[in-house]
Amino acid sequence: MGKKPPRYAKNVDRNQLAIVRAAEAEGATVHVIGLPLDLLVGFMGWNLLVEVKNPNSEKRMSRDTQVQRDFYREWKGGSVLVETPDHVRAILRGLARIGRAPNLET
Repeated sequence: MGKKPPRYAKNVDRNQLAIVRAAEAEGATVHVIGLPLDLLVGFMGWNLLVEVKNPNSEKRMSRDTQVQRDFYREWKGGSVLVETPDHVRAILRGLARIGRAPNLET
């Protein structure tokens, strides 16, 4: 049996809390999921898988983990890389200009 990945990320980028707060201030709901990516963000019917990276970090945390590389290779959906609170605000404001996500319920 293969080794299971850890349930939560061991390290959190220092800018994550500021990014979470900025997204919430724009009206998003945010769940810290840790793995395979950092955040699950809901906004106006849109769902975003968000990976937080610190642009000022020279350490290993700025690179993807093996779990993340495996996820990206297999995942058929999309994800968003966010580095700053301004970045997440721009993404959410862009979605606000598009409007609510289409309701796919039948």
